[in-house]
Amino acid sequence: MVRTYGQAFVAGVTLSLFTLLGAASLEAAVKDVPLIAAVKHDDLAAVRALIARKTDVNAAESDGTTALHWAAHLNEATAADLLIKAGANVKATTRDGATPFSLACYKGNAEVIMVLLAAGEDAKAVFAGEPALMMVARAG
Repeated sequence: MVRTYGQAFVAGVTLSLFTLLGAASLEAAVKDVPLIAAVKHDDLAAVRALIARKTDVNAAESDGTTALHWAAHLNEATAADLLIKAGANVKATTRDGATPFSLACYKGNAEVIMVLLAAGEDAKAVFAGEPALMMVARAG
């Protein structure tokens, strides 16, 4: 099977998400970042409570993955909006070069893409040599 640069890029990002520090499970990897766990479990009440407690919205896992990355990946537009309004860095980059916008585009998560565009992301962005628009089109 031949992969495009974008597919290889996201495959590497996805693999890194599941192999952080050799964690036996994703749960073990995010236990120290409660905001990420709340986003991953689509627990908006917990996301709101953590933000209200001034939790660092840019806290990252060892590979640079933030709660906003997870919101983009999981198509959690409300969580993404809450995080951005609380100061989440929309340009945050993982060790593999993934941004919340690149993940949302690769997954075709239109709601999160719109939230990120409203926050200043560039619709003409290019990830691993592939325009964001092409990533979105391929994702459907």
